[in-house]
Amino acid sequence: MTPIRTLWLSLVLLVTACGGAADPSPTPVQDILLGIELPVPTFDHGPATTTDLQPDVGPTSFELGEVATVAGGAILDVHVPSEVAGATGLGVKVRTPDVPRYGTPAPVAIVVSGGWDGGNAEATALPFGDLGVTSVHFNFPGGGQGALRSGGTFDTRGPACRKALRDVVGYVMGTTKDLEGKTFAERIAPVTVASVGLVGLSNGGNLVVTALDLEAKALGDIAWAVLWESPLGDGMPPAEAGAKTLPNGEGNPLTNAAYNPDTGAWATERLRWGPAIAVSIDGVKVSGGFYFDNDGNKKPTVTGAGPTGDFVVQPLSFEGKGYPSIRVLQAAQQNGALPEPLPEHVPTLSAVEAFWKDRDGAQHLVGAAGGRPGRLWMLVASELDHVQSALDHPHVLGTYVGLRDAGATWVRLNPDAAYLPAGTAEPVDNEANRPLDHQTIRAALQPKTVKSSVSVPAAVAELSDRVLGGVLAVDLEAPIVVPAK
Repeated sequence: MTPIRTLWLSLVLLVTACGGAADPSPTPVQDILLGIELPVPTFDHGPATTTDLQPDVGPTSFELGEVATVAGGAILDVHVPSEVAGATGLGVKVRTPDVPRYGTPAPVAIVVSGGWDGGNAEATALPFGDLGVTSVHFNFPGGGQGALRSGGTFDTRGPACRKALRDVVGYVMGTTKDLEGKTFAERIAPVTVASVGLVGLSNGGNLVVTALDLEAKALGDIAWAVLWESPLGDGMPPAEAGAKTLPNGEGNPLTNAAYNPDTGAWATERLRWGPAIAVSIDGVKVSGGFYFDNDGNKKPTVTGAGPTGDFVVQPLSFEGKGYPSIRVLQAAQQNGALPEPLPEHVPTLSAVEAFWKDRDGAQHLVGAAGGRPGRLWMLVASELDHVQSALDHPHVLGTYVGLRDAGATWVRLNPDAAYLPAGTAEPVDNEANRPLDHQTIRAALQPKTVKSSVSVPAAVAELSDRVLGGVLAVDLEAPIVVPAK
């Protein structure tokens, strides 16, 4: 492969961690920097702490050849109408590039932030302008700060957030105007739209896939999607297979011994109820939680238990209840581990199923991919995931295999090496659509020497060029040259 020699900045991608804050409008200090050791998140909207997060910035440039350049990019703050955002609308920040990627046209990347909060269009801004890409960031209902705060009520990445994404896409696609009566095309002129794609950062990927299925009519023209280490799959958002950032704050082993990373099998017969286990629900510690009795002594022994120790399930809290995976509730029923009567903070199985139906993208891969098989997909994942610790990266593997099984015609894990900066140390270079399993995925992940702050922009550039150039080759020798317009 010949690495691209004319890009880059080691772009600073600020995303929200998988743990969110109680207020759906986090401050910038609650964001995490890709490629930097992460803070310990909580899964109940409790505060996430951050320490010593420094940007990794380098010089940048890229060539378009002979193009008609548009002088000076713009930063625009608008509010977009939405049924879920009241009279205030959705706060949206648009950034156009100084030099559009294809002359006057530029691809549009609509960024869906990670975490479980209401987003912050300021703090989660991705500087895609250096790639000649127009970027769109937005706040979910009730989320954001100051003048860009969105109206409405935050529902922890549920149906209201999905509809917000739908309405932002509609604005970009030209079906609606902003609250000042202007179209997206009018706002970004003289830059025009070359293609529109979605970038799902961490948990934002769940919303991307769910919306592509349940809002398929409005999102049918989305040409490509990039998912960065998105926790799709039952038990993946609360990291039940293990997390390097310890979802219960302290005590759990790095990985859950009840999960077999060589086969993907779960030893659900180990699931037990611990009446004295403390779990956090909406920021308040309550007694009673589920755990995997990995040492077989029929009591929760977590702290200092070692790699085969018990693993406490930390549910995602919402409106006074804690939602573990569907798998956990089903196993509790089968094992006779459900307490009777159910504690107030424990939902029923049907409630758990309904909650995750709206929030787990794995349940929507068939609709998202099969409904538009020509859409291009790129998963970006490193051997050191920002949260998950299972060796086979089940959230990434399940998504990749699920997309292929659903009928997606082009799926790739990590961008082509031709789109990475010159001198990038030992990047992976996977062919699109290559078969992957619990073993082979391990060598297909980016080494820790290649930061996600490089891989994510490379994925956007590659997919944009493939769409405009009509190039679906599974591997490339050089970046695709798209004639300027």
